[in-house]
Amino acid sequence: MHVIDLNGNWRFKECGSEVSYPVTVPGSVLSGLIENDLIPDPFYGTNEYKTKELLRKNYEFSRSFTVPETEDNLELVMEGVDTVSTVYVNDAPVITTENMHRTYKVSLNGFINPGENEIRFIFISPITYIESRVPTPGKEITVVPVSGMAGNQYIRKAHSMFGWDWGPQLPDMGIWRNIYIRQFKGVWLEGIKVGQKLDLKKNRARLDITPVLSDFDGKDISYKDSGCKVVLTVKDPDGNVICENADVKKPVKIDDMKLWWVRGLGDQPLYEVSATLVKPGDDTFEGNTVTEKIGLRTFTVSRSKDEWGEEFAFTINGVGFFSMGADYIPEDCIYSRITKDVQNRLLSAFEDANYNTIRIWGGG
Repeated sequence: MHVIDLNGNWRFKECGSEVSYPVTVPGSVLSGLIENDLIPDPFYGTNEYKTKELLRKNYEFSRSFTVPETEDNLELVMEGVDTVSTVYVNDAPVITTENMHRTYKVSLNGFINPGENEIRFIFISPITYIESRVPTPGKEITVVPVSGMAGNQYIRKAHSMFGWDWGPQLPDMGIWRNIYIRQFKGVWLEGIKVGQKLDLKKNRARLDITPVLSDFDGKDISYKDSGCKVVLTVKDPDGNVICENADVKKPVKIDDMKLWWVRGLGDQPLYEVSATLVKPGDDTFEGNTVTEKIGLRTFTVSRSKDEWGEEFAFTINGVGFFSMGADYIPEDCIYSRITKDVQNRLLSAFEDANYNTIRIWGGG
């Protein structure tokens, strides 16, 4: 598959302005304003209030990219757009977005020229969006979250950006995850779903693998209707091959399994599952491979009767344990600054605190 990476150097500006500034993508209005020293630290003192007013404006992000020759089957993939925008390629609208929490894919056939091209986003202020929202009769929302903004429930966007007990009211805009153009033929293996059934008494497991496929138009298609074949290779935690080039239609059986345990009760061994998409007899077909690491475990909630009524206890592999942990909220209000290094540092702090449970908070 041929990929044109669109991450990196972009320009952004307030809509209607003649002056633009560099911004690094993944990035946002706030990251761009800070990178160019256009605003003081929005988290210091009362700077939040002045910065919030800048987010009432609409903004444009743009960059050029090169396609060596006119190519077919070019698809724009946007893994995260925050949030309400219209995307233009060579001044032609190709898609509108209104959901921060999903990936968008759209064909660029007919929009691309050989040589240099331009992509441009027009972002609508999320503040003006929710303030001007006319709800469907009977579906009006009048509840305002504590420290939040009225109407934030009308937009598919991280709610914490509108204010929370720990965070400021700074609803950002931008391209907050990877963006690229890819070219492929026919069908693509986007991922796999792994179902596991464990027999703890006999120490055996069965894996049922479901391929997640999409065609060039970005539509999910069933494996049965794809006309393709997916084969599996599974390795145990020591790297030994359990099965190789196995048909995905058949379950994978694992004997003498190594269980994954909650921290403090045992080890966390991981099995490697690789799925490869192939299409026999078609030399032009581009197959691809997806690899996932999984742990074999059961996880249930025990509500057995006790002297007070009934318990509510998490159980891992049939063993109850005392859940110790904390709430995991976004590390930063500017999402492009949430790197793997930042995440690893925080998770290491959880480990140092002897936690065995992390609650992933839904407002981010």
